[in-house]
Amino acid sequence: MADINFGTEEVFNSGTTAHTDVAKLDDTHFVASYRDTSGGGNGEVVIGVYDGDEITSYGTPVSFGVDVDITSIKRINDSTFVLAYKESSPQSGKVVIGTVSGTSITLHTTAQFNGGSTPDIEVDVLDSTHFVIGYKSFSASNAIIAVVCSLSGTTITVGTPNTASGINSGNARVTALDSTHFALLYSDGQNSNYGTVIIGSVSGTTISYGTASAFNSSATSQVAIATLNSTHFVVVFSDGTGKAIVGETDGGTTIDSYGSESAFASENAIQNGLAALDSGTFVVAFRGLTDGTGTAVVGSVTGTTIDGYGTENDYATPSYGAYNAVGMLSATAFVISYADNNNSSYGTAIIGELPPTTPIMSTEAATSLTNEGATLNGTIVDVGEANPTVRGFYYKEGSTGDPTASDMVISSNGDFSAGAFTEELTGLDFGTDYRIAAFATNSAGTDVGETVGMTTLIETPTVTTQNPSDVVQETATLNGNITDVGDENATERGFYYKQGTTGDPTSADTVVSDLGDFGAGAYTKGISGLTAGTAYRVAAFATNGGGTVVGSTVNLLTLDVPSMTTEAVSDIEPETATLNGTITDTGNDNPTERGFYYKEGSSGDPTASDSKISSFGDFGVGAYTESLSGLPDSTDFRVAAFSTNSIGTTIGATVGFSTIAYKKIVAGTVGAMQAVLDELDPDTTYYVRAFATNSEGTAYGDDVEFKTHKLFIPSVISGN
Repeated sequence: MADINFGTEEVFNSGTTAHTDVAKLDDTHFVASYRDTSGGGNGEVVIGVYDGDEITSYGTPVSFGVDVDITSIKRINDSTFVLAYKESSPQSGKVVIGTVSGTSITLHTTAQFNGGSTPDIEVDVLDSTHFVIGYKSFSASNAIIAVVCSLSGTTITVGTPNTASGINSGNARVTALDSTHFALLYSDGQNSNYGTVIIGSVSGTTISYGTASAFNSSATSQVAIATLNSTHFVVVFSDGTGKAIVGETDGGTTIDSYGSESAFASENAIQNGLAALDSGTFVVAFRGLTDGTGTAVVGSVTGTTIDGYGTENDYATPSYGAYNAVGMLSATAFVISYADNNNSSYGTAIIGELPPTTPIMSTEAATSLTNEGATLNGTIVDVGEANPTVRGFYYKEGSTGDPTASDMVISSNGDFSAGAFTEELTGLDFGTDYRIAAFATNSAGTDVGETVGMTTLIETPTVTTQNPSDVVQETATLNGNITDVGDENATERGFYYKQGTTGDPTSADTVVSDLGDFGAGAYTKGISGLTAGTAYRVAAFATNGGGTVVGSTVNLLTLDVPSMTTEAVSDIEPETATLNGTITDTGNDNPTERGFYYKEGSSGDPTASDSKISSFGDFGVGAYTESLSGLPDSTDFRVAAFSTNSIGTTIGATVGFSTIAYKKIVAGTVGAMQAVLDELDPDTTYYVRAFATNSEGTAYGDDVEFKTHKLFIPSVISGN
C-alpha cells in the first residue's frame, strides 16, 4: 500500500472534546458525534461538508444527552443516522435517530436500551429498519450484551437484550456482517481477558449466539472491529504493540478460523479507530505511546491473510490525537475524528485519501494462433481510481524478457470497466516466439500485467492424394502432390495406408515416406508386400515445421487371378473322357480362357507345356466341362483345370484318371480278319476296331459301332 494523502484538518468543536465518532452520510457529507467537555459534558452531533480531501464547512452542532461519556454513530441512509451513547446523569445507555437536511440535524425521540451504567457502547446497522448495539453493562456485573432495535420511521423499539459473556468483561465492540448476522468483540473476563469474538444471529429482534472464539491468548485492550465482507471481519488490538487479525465465519454463527496476527504499528497503539474501505482494505487510526502522535496506516487483506501495510502517516503532529474514530467515505477515502491535544483538545476532523491507483491487470494466454496472427487476451481485474481510457498489449519478438511501451503496442481507446478484453494481432512472422503483456491506463497511470509467451504457427503444406498406379497382385505405385508448401518446404512426404474399404489411414498405420527438403510438386512411392485381391485405403501426407497435413483418402485394390478347382473326370471310355472344372472366383475381371492341362502318367502336375484343351470367351464364376477324345485306352492321365484373366492364369489342383481298356482278340495275319465275340450283354452298344502289331508298333482301324439284340424269352402256356 502507498502513503496516505491527507487534506487539511478542520475543527468542528472549539472546546475540549472527547469520545468522538464519525460516519459518512453521502458523497459530500459526514456526521460526527462527541462529548463537549467544555460545554458541561453534553453530547453534540454536527454535519461536516467535504469536497475531495478537504472539509469545507460544518453545520450547527445539536446537543443530546447529559454528561455523555461514550458516543457511537452509524449511517442508515444519506439523510438518517443512528446515535448510541452513555448518559451519566442518570446512568443509562440510550439511542436516538437523527435526520439531516443539508447541514441541519433533527434528533427524534430517545430510547433507552440499558437502565444502568453503560461504559462501552457501539452501534451498527443491520438493514434500513434494524440495528444492533453491543455494550458492557455495569449493573449486570460488567457482562457483554447485545440488543437489536427496530425502526418505524424514526421511532425505535428496543428488543430483548441477550448476554454474550460472563462477568467482568469489557471493550464491547460490534459490527454487522449482513442483515441477520453480527460479530461482537470483547475482552473475556471469564478467560483471562483474552480477545474474543462471538457471532450473533438475528431474527426480527431476537438474538442467538454461536460459540465464542478467542483471537488473542493474552489480555487484550484498545480493540476495534470492522466488516470486510459477509464472512470476514478485521480486528485491531494492543497487547504490547498494535496488531490486526482477520477472522472468517461459515456465513452462520461459526467462526471457522483466524489468520495470523500482524503488527500494524512498531509501538503500542491506543485509542484505535478502524474502518474497512472495501473487502481487501482497512485503515487504522491510532495514538502511539512513544510521542502520542495521531497516526494512520492502511492494511491489505486476502482471505484471512494480511498482506501488508502502507507507510505510517501522521495526521496530528507534533503532539497527538485522542479518541480516534474512522469513517469510510469510499474505497479510497476516509474521515478521522479526534481530539487534537496539540490544539487544546479541540474536536477535529481530517480526510485521508489513498493515492490515485492505477488499474490492476492480468494477461492470459493467446488464443486462435495462426502463422501470422493471434487473439491476445487480457483482463482489467480492477479499474483503480477511475476507469481506464486506454487498454491493450505490449509485445515483442523473443522468448525472454518483458515487453514495454517502447516495444510494439496494440491498444484501444475508450471508457473501460473491469473485465476481460481482446485484441486481434496480425502481421506476425510465422514460427516466431513473442512476449506479450496486457496493460491499461487511467488517470493515475499505467499498470502492466504479467508477461506470457506465444509462438506463431507455421503454415503447413497442402497435399492431395491421387489414385495409385501400376497396381498388380502385390505391388503398387502410390501418387501424391504437394500443391502448396505453406510457410516452408516439407521435410518429410509420403503415404499412410491400411487394409480395408472404409476409414482414413493415419500415422498409426503403415507409413512409407522420404526425408528431405521438398517443394511443391507431385511425388510417388512404390510399395510391395501387398496381398493380392485386397482393398487398401491410402492417403498422402507431408510435414514441415508447422506440422503434418494428410490429403484425402483414396482406394487401392490389388489385382488377382481367378480361383479354380478341378473336379473328378467323368464319362471315361477307352478313348474319351469328360473333364470337369469350376471357376470359384474370377479375380479382378472375368477370365477370357478356361480349360484343362493334361498329360499321360500317374504322377506330376500338368502345365501349359503339356496338352491343353480350352475355350475362349467371357467367363464368370461356375462349373464348366471339356470333352477329350482320341485317347489311348487303358492309359493313366493327369488333369488340372485352368483359367486366364487379364492378370494371369490360375491352375487348379491335379486329378488323375485312366481310360478304359479295350478287349483284344487276336485273329489271323495279312488279309481279312474275323473274330467271334461271346459273352456279350444283350441290348448293349459296343465299339470295335481292328488292330495289328508288329515290331514297329500297333496300328488301328476305324471304330465300328454295333448293338446286341434284346434277350427274347418265350412265354409258355400250360394246358389242362
